[in-house]
Amino acid sequence: MPVLKTIGNVGKTKVFRCLIIFIFIPGILWANQEIKDLEKKLAQSTSREKIDVLNQLAAAYYNLSAQKTLEYGTAALNLSRKFNDKKGEGIALRNIGVGRGKSGDFEKSLDYIQQSLKLLETQGDEREIANSLNSLGSIYLTTNNYIKALEYYRQSLKIRESLDIKKDIADSYGNIGSLYRKLGNYHKALEYQLMALEIREDTGDKPGIAAVYNDISTIYVKINDYPRALEYSLESLKIKEEIGNKAGIASSLENIGLIHEYSGDLPKALEYQLISLDIKKEIGDKTGICSSLNSIGDIYLKTGDNNKALEYYRQSLQHGEEIGALGDISDSLVNMGVACRQLHRVDDAFSFLERGLKIAREIDGKETIKTGYFNLSELYAAGKNFEESLEYFKRYSQLKDELFNEKINRQMTQMQTRYETLKKEKEIEILKKNSRIQELMLTRQTRMRNISIFISLLLIVIFIQFFNRYRYLFTFWKKKHYIAHFRLLDKISSGGMGDVYRAHNIRDRSITCALKILREEYAKDDDYRRRFKNEAALIDQLDHPNVVKVLERGECENQLYIAMELLEGQTLFAMLDKEGKIRLETALSIMVQIADALAAIHYRGIIHRDLKPENIMIVSTRQNPFHVKVLDFGLARPRNLSRLTRTGTVMGTLFYISPEQLSKSKVSPASDVYSLGVIYYQVLTGEKPFSGDSTLHIARQILKKPPPDMKKRCPGLPPGLNETVKKMLSKDPLQRPSAAEVLAALKEIENHIKKGTAP
Repeated sequence: MPVLKTIGNVGKTKVFRCLIIFIFIPGILWANQEIKDLEKKLAQSTSREKIDVLNQLAAAYYNLSAQKTLEYGTAALNLSRKFNDKKGEGIALRNIGVGRGKSGDFEKSLDYIQQSLKLLETQGDEREIANSLNSLGSIYLTTNNYIKALEYYRQSLKIRESLDIKKDIADSYGNIGSLYRKLGNYHKALEYQLMALEIREDTGDKPGIAAVYNDISTIYVKINDYPRALEYSLESLKIKEEIGNKAGIASSLENIGLIHEYSGDLPKALEYQLISLDIKKEIGDKTGICSSLNSIGDIYLKTGDNNKALEYYRQSLQHGEEIGALGDISDSLVNMGVACRQLHRVDDAFSFLERGLKIAREIDGKETIKTGYFNLSELYAAGKNFEESLEYFKRYSQLKDELFNEKINRQMTQMQTRYETLKKEKEIEILKKNSRIQELMLTRQTRMRNISIFISLLLIVIFIQFFNRYRYLFTFWKKKHYIAHFRLLDKISSGGMGDVYRAHNIRDRSITCALKILREEYAKDDDYRRRFKNEAALIDQLDHPNVVKVLERGECENQLYIAMELLEGQTLFAMLDKEGKIRLETALSIMVQIADALAAIHYRGIIHRDLKPENIMIVSTRQNPFHVKVLDFGLARPRNLSRLTRTGTVMGTLFYISPEQLSKSKVSPASDVYSLGVIYYQVLTGEKPFSGDSTLHIARQILKKPPPDMKKRCPGLPPGLNETVKKMLSKDPLQRPSAAEVLAALKEIENHIKKGTAP
């Protein structure tokens, strides 16, 4: 550290980068040992035996050197053709195709892999056929052709599952997860990555585990869970250092840089991104170089150094054009437009944004299109052209209306063609003056009729355009303020599936309710729609004073909603945050009401699965200033209903999850009782029974460690109450009391306290 203190910021960065690369050297040498062993084996092999070794060497260099992959793949191809080894030839063609893809030559890459697939299909080697299908999917994914990528990935997975080769199946799960992440379906992406991780851990596949950790980290970045994303990225980096995977190290460093960027630590983000860029340049990862250059540009843009940002975006554009990566090209152009807007270079900003949008539309890059539309709207607004600004903002807000716009554009083209035809006819009439043409000329009446028709058509088009423009405004305004017959007043809260608004029933303005709406991004997801409908159906079954009441539920224009009673008060979480532990008499009143509600829920055969202070509302009534309402049944399900999520998925909030949920065992009403025990512990002591620096640490305590004795944290606690909570927190679900038994015990303790006798 004294050395770092004596140099400037630039020097610090260089030393930091050198130290990081120095740390990687042992792992890289360890990875090269495998290659050296193969090269030694190559020297000792006969001519025909060399085909297999050459193909293994080509594959070993996938993530280290595209040039070496091509070199060994070409040697294997030539030798295979000499000995007429069709399988070796097919694998060699695939290796050359992958090498071409790593070099950015995607057209030739696809050609070689297609040749490989045809040749291997003649040989009937199903595993190698699946490998070539998988390679095709990866090239299409890199070039943003998601439909083709998913098609080939699924074909490959189907063959691999029939062969039951675990490592290959995990590869396919990971690839499909990466594809869903690029499509923005993070729920599906995480589902596939966790399936891949389970297989990797069972087979002890360290490189595979590192890759999955990296992919999971990227998903958590996308959903803004930066601490968990950083945890997975650091674990991934640690494994990649051990095995010397340069491409993987670069990927993890880039992810860590992004996490620091989103967390607001821009200097550290820049350091990690620069190191990642150096490694990518070293191994010739041209696609990765584009990504790093764009990320570095983003950091400089956030620090206000717009000129530096523009420089890196321009470099990214050059690399993207070299490899023909349309997605990177469109991203770079739009980013350059944003930087120019910040520099007040208006003409350049317009030019870059329009060029970027043109390419983004070609490849259906919706996120890039949204960014472009937003910045064009801002540019027009800054120039006081509010009409154009509004037009682009509408496009930004309502991309789904593009098909309607295309229809109008087609009609306009037809009208323009008609106009040009009439214009040409008139020119012919004027130019040709001989008698025959004069006879064929249209009469004045005919011309007037044609002109009248044209004017009528033109007026119709103008009316359609006028109507369309104001229809957009009305639709946009209505969507933001109305759902069915409810007028939205203001947002109350946001949850995992939906947002909750204060709303008026326009049929009866005296009714104000809490309206929960399924988020638009989940509107077409069958899983989320089932869960949302399930929540409303479950609450409908419950008529209990301590459970939130459903007034109405329905669907309007593909949007699901639940109208519930509006509760004015605070959550138990807010109450604990403000007061710490709660006075015993008040605590007992709250505890009895929650237990009463839970007993009723369990009596109906429903498991809540997400009991926590945030889902318990405290409202003041005339009879009781601490009246309890249990909320949020989004994760609840009937005991006899099959799971709405994949088996093994942990649902709920970590501090309140039961041991059996963490160990992926069967969830039962006893799981809710455990969660309630954690809440009681916190209400009585002001602290959670288990805490720690990481999710892994907390999870281990929940699974193995008994909770600290409440008497030490809260002296004078009635012994009966201490014993009840202790039983509720038992690791064994069979040892926990039922909710009804907890209710009976609490009422007995409450009665003893009122009478002044010891419970």
